[in-house]
Amino acid sequence: MSLKIERRRARLRKQQPIGRQSCGSKLDKVEGRRGIFVFDTPDIETAKSLVATDPTIVNGEMVAEYHKFYGSAALMMVNEIHKRIEKK
Repeated sequence: MSLKIERRRARLRKQQPIGRQSCGSKLDKVEGRRGIFVFDTPDIETAKSLVATDPTIVNGEMVAEYHKFYGSAALMMVNEIHKRIEKK
């Protein structure tokens, strides 16, 4: 894994304890989409403020899109469950 990806993951992990990022993953690059993050924020403006500090966004390497997402409240448990079952 590249140092760049590790730094990004470390930065995103810092947001998790405050309940901001509920999950994220790589995408298949179809139509140029490389990844997805789902944030738990009261509105899109708050999500934009979190993403605005991402170096890949700031440097123009990626462009963020913002959409409201309505899903199961169980999604907020993903990170906690992942920590219990991930391979160490």
